[in-house]
Amino acid sequence: MRCFIAVDLEPGLVNKVKALQADISGLARIVDPSNLHFTLKFIGEADEAKIEELKATLQGIAESTQPFEINIETVGVFPSENFIRVVWVGAFGLENFHKTISGERNPIPHLTIARVGSKNKEKIVDFVKKHETDKIGTMTVKTVKLKKSTLTPDGPIYEDVASYELGE
Repeated sequence: MRCFIAVDLEPGLVNKVKALQADISGLARIVDPSNLHFTLKFIGEADEAKIEELKATLQGIAESTQPFEINIETVGVFPSENFIRVVWVGAFGLENFHKTISGERNPIPHLTIARVGSKNKEKIVDFVKKHETDKIGTMTVKTVKLKKSTLTPDGPIYEDVASYELGE
């Protein structure tokens, strides 16, 4: 199973992200609003034994972590303005939890809102400059999820494999 660990975007903030996406529509492939999430760790292919190990680890982390607030703001690109592949919105306040889950030293928690081909670089850079100080809103992280990713010609399909409430 192809999987990853994530926090879903709070439903009340989806329309604000959709408004941003509307401004970049036609320049990039927009992420379906039902798929908006903060990836904390991409696992890739995992067998049943690895899935069970991940579930146990996530349950332990969730139990020892209290719900916390994050600010969703700023717009950026990966890997750089010279070679844009992803347009994202930042998630400030998620860094420590992201680091705990991923083991990365300096994670950049983000919400991918669009994927970019090789065209429209200048227009996408203009979009980023226009929105780099945007404040989308605040949400409380209450749940962490293990998700399955199935790749299809129409885009990925994500399914929750397991869900863990923080602080329980």
